[in-house]
Amino acid sequence: MIRGRGYEEEEMTGMTHLWLIHVVLGCGLLTPWNSLVTSMDFWKYAFDSGIADAFSMSNFVPNMLLLLLQLWYFGGRLVSKAVLGFSLYLLALGFSLWTILRADPTDPAWAKAGGDKELFAAGMIASVFVAGAACAVLQGALFSFSGQLPPTLVGGLMTGSALAGVIMSGCRVVSKMVFAGVRPEEEALRRSSLLYMSGSLLVVGAALCCMWLLVRHPIVIRHLSKREEQQDLGGGGFA
Repeated sequence: MIRGRGYEEEEMTGMTHLWLIHVVLGCGLLTPWNSLVTSMDFWKYAFDSGIADAFSMSNFVPNMLLLLLQLWYFGGRLVSKAVLGFSLYLLALGFSLWTILRADPTDPAWAKAGGDKELFAAGMIASVFVAGAACAVLQGALFSFSGQLPPTLVGGLMTGSALAGVIMSGCRVVSKMVFAGVRPEEEALRRSSLLYMSGSLLVVGAALCCMWLLVRHPIVIRHLSKREEQQDLGGGGFA
């Protein structure tokens, strides 16, 4: 994976660890959004089929706005942007879990005008907006930072992003097998959605830990120091 690209033999283990850190960060970038989408059957049951269109728009708007905004405002502050992004993801996932536990379309009080259904639907649309904002912030932060490091690490982020889809697909297969006999079917949807959200929380927690490891990794510190030296000398540094 890393051999033959100009690295010293003693750096191989450190580069492999750094690549794995990027894979986990790539998973944390997309797994929460994937869990929200994979739970769509439950959202339609809890609210109605129109919630899917509302989710799509609620995710698109912050992605576009924040990708532009962070280029101007956030600069190169990786840690602050990463903590902000993952914190927003935790907020969205936390409200989603609460909604899954509270939603009960069989309860007349749930569906009445001005009742919990409308309040939680608005909260879920807001949560998807927050998740879209988190994804936009993290995309800009992680890819711009990794672009300053050895090229193979950007590949680690992309591998992790692809793996996020595989993880959620695996969770869906497991939920179909484990909850196949649960009745009523709506309860199976609830338990499946709880599995998706819980898995996402674990991935985000792991990504936060990897973020802490990334900024303290010796190879990262060395590369950033060389970059600063190149900029001070005015020669060939990163823009």
